[in-house]
Amino acid sequence: MEWATQGEFGTRSIAQIDSPEPLWDRPQLAQEMHAGQHWLPGTISGGRETLITSVVDAIPHHVLVLPTDGWPPFIAAVGTAGFFLLLTVEWVGTAFAFGAVAIAAICWWLWFTDDVAHADLALVADGVTLPMGATGPASHSWGHGYPVVRQCDGLRVAAVCTLHVAMASDICPPFGAALPPIGWPVLSAVLMLLGAAAMTLARARLEGRRGQALLRLLVACAMVCAGASVSIDVLGHWRAGLEPTAQAWSATVSALLSWHGFNIVVLLLMGAYLLARSFSGRLLPQARATLDNSWLMWLGVTAQGLVGTGAIQMIGRWL
Repeated sequence: MEWATQGEFGTRSIAQIDSPEPLWDRPQLAQEMHAGQHWLPGTISGGRETLITSVVDAIPHHVLVLPTDGWPPFIAAVGTAGFFLLLTVEWVGTAFAFGAVAIAAICWWLWFTDDVAHADLALVADGVTLPMGATGPASHSWGHGYPVVRQCDGLRVAAVCTLHVAMASDICPPFGAALPPIGWPVLSAVLMLLGAAAMTLARARLEGRRGQALLRLLVACAMVCAGASVSIDVLGHWRAGLEPTAQAWSATVSALLSWHGFNIVVLLLMGAYLLARSFSGRLLPQARATLDNSWLMWLGVTAQGLVGTGAIQMIGRWL
């Protein structure tokens, strides 16, 4: 469909596609799109918008307002590119500075999204109206929770590596390595579950601009529990003498802990962003995608942490 674009602005309307090769089957399709004869030919909010559809059949459900263009996405792109490129030449400090700029720009870019819709209904085609936004299971947070699924990929790879190395070893843990006492991982798991429970309660306590003190307290508690959980996990293995460079088993365990720690940092950033939106009055029952996304991510990272900790402990103790 890239061949159907005209001008620098992309397509004016979203085409209805009925075959694998639409431009071959319908040579006039590009002109129809440019004339606004398909989905979403105009803007309802004055900014960028798209259709949220069903996953398989692409049946339109509602209209979603997207972040607009400007300096924030440009700065985010420069910061992201600088982060990865500078790591290749081992300018680690400068690279992380670029990464921090990218994260700040992304938060700035997203700040003006997830607001109360300008209207209840939007005319998206000739005689077809759809809701402007949605909450609960009908929202894009639930139906398109790709980040929660994606962040489990690293866990799968690291867990399989740990299992493979453990099964190939004569003794696991190998000589010079040891598992922490069972109390350490149990306490870490309990804290992760408490954090997920606090986020679940916070999601249920979302009210108007006033009366969000309990929600903020629960989000802060979830952040403390998540940070304490990964700290206890890392400290327990460190006290047990885990050395990532000693042998392959210790390296794979360290990789699991590092991946989980990275996702905990993401949770802390999401929690801070959520608190900022609450204090600014932008977190509302009609504009709650930020809370729903954070809650889903929290559940995903909690499940990942439990599986990762369980894999390390059960594999090592079983063998």
